[in-house]
Amino acid sequence: MNMPLSHDRDVSALQLPTLLGANVIRVDGALDCVSKKVRYLHEAWLRMAGGEPPPDWSQFDIVEHTPVVANLYLIKRTAPREWTYTLRGEGVHEIFPRDKAAGRVADLHDAKTAAELLDYYETVAATGCCHVVRGTIINDRDDHVDIESIDCPFTDRRHGRHVILGVIERVATRPMPPLLDR
Repeated sequence: MNMPLSHDRDVSALQLPTLLGANVIRVDGALDCVSKKVRYLHEAWLRMAGGEPPPDWSQFDIVEHTPVVANLYLIKRTAPREWTYTLRGEGVHEIFPRDKAAGRVADLHDAKTAAELLDYYETVAATGCCHVVRGTIINDRDDHVDIESIDCPFTDRRHGRHVILGVIERVATRPMPPLLDR
């Protein structure tokens, strides 16, 4: 289904300081990051954008980006507030071991988490800027996981939709402390 690539909501209403408990940083210029994979994807995105972000999805060829393939994920917008995961590499599954490889965001998460993710993805698409998520999240096994990720928006002019390509990497992990009986 072809859709206009215009934005459906006011971008200022979508700016999120956190996502799932981790800090969100909009990247408008230089990137200060810990993860080499995050830096790699950001630099590749900038080259593809050629000063006119966001780049068109047709410019991305996964074969050219083997250093980050295991940690890539791809999310496509099929309608307003309707996003679908279509690819998750092995590194993503190591961080979120119970998540399915593909499916609608709203179907794969509880309502609160899905709403937070959908707001975030709409923000990334609407701004046309990369966003870094950095900090401790609780994964689907209730482990605290220190991560850094980047979400890079693309336009898919051929199919009339937005696409977000991201990479996530574990920075450090510590198990969730057990609950104490009272």
